[in-house]
Order: sequence, then C-alpha cells, then structure tokens
Amino acid sequence: MREILFVVIKLYSYQIIVQMESMILQGKSKRDLELLVTLAKKIGLKTKFIDNEYMEDIALANAMKKGRTGKFVDTAKYVAKLKS
Repeated sequence: MREILFVVIKLYSYQIIVQMESMILQGKSKRDLELLVTLAKKIGLKTKFIDNEYMEDIALANAMKKGRTGKFVDTAKYVAKLKS
C-alpha cells in the first residue's frame, strides 16, 4: 500500500493577496514520509496524510472541471445515444 502525504504551502504576496499552493507526495514507505513531515513542521508547513478515497475525490473533481464546456446537452438526445 502506498502512503500519501498532502503538504499545504502558503505563499504570501503583497498586502491582502494570499495564494495557496499544495503538493502531494507519494512514497514507498511511511517512514520516508514521516521524515518529510518532521521537516515540514520544522519550517512551518501544515501536513496531512490522505487516503485513497480522498485522492479519488480530487481526481473526479479535476475530471469534472476539465470536462466542462459551458454548453448544455439535450437530455433526450443524450439518453437516446446511451441506449444505442
């Protein structure tokens, strides 16, 4: 089973603008990732271990975002195409 670590990095820009970036690291062992967690905490980063279900949710959200065209589909034509 692969261990997955989710690292949140906050970058602050001029005055009010706040940008947030994230990184997902996959490792072969939990021990290696725990070393990275220790380092991240030392430099003030937040960390969180995530499970496969959460990773699937992220992938689904990305697929939905990528698939958006802004166009509407005729439901009857869509259902007819599914049936054929």
